[in-house]
Amino acid sequence: MLINMRLKLAILFVMILAQACAADPAAREALQQKLRSSMNGSVVTLRQFFQGRYLKFDSNGDPIDPPKTNTWTLDSKLNVSDVEVHERKIMIKGRRLAVIFEHGNAMQY
Repeated sequence: MLINMRLKLAILFVMILAQACAADPAAREALQQKLRSSMNGSVVTLRQFFQGRYLKFDSNGDPIDPPKTNTWTLDSKLNVSDVEVHERKIMIKGRRLAVIFEHGNAMQY
């Protein structure tokens, strides 16, 4: 419960920054560089395990036209490769990772 609240607050903070940056290209670029330096190469866990190649969320972090969910072992992890800040959106790019248990131990990232 606390983790979900922190995640929602973090998303809200980023969305507020994105709104503030919408009119200022220099601020947008600064936010993009900050997000890239903190997220690129990291493995993140999605709150809900949606299937699909492209996932879209609103400014509250809620899914837009939510797709079907899948098992956490297939659709919970994302290895972030890039973050782009645009005038009205933030795009996080990456590859999905499957969680595989080998000899009783989960795969390390």
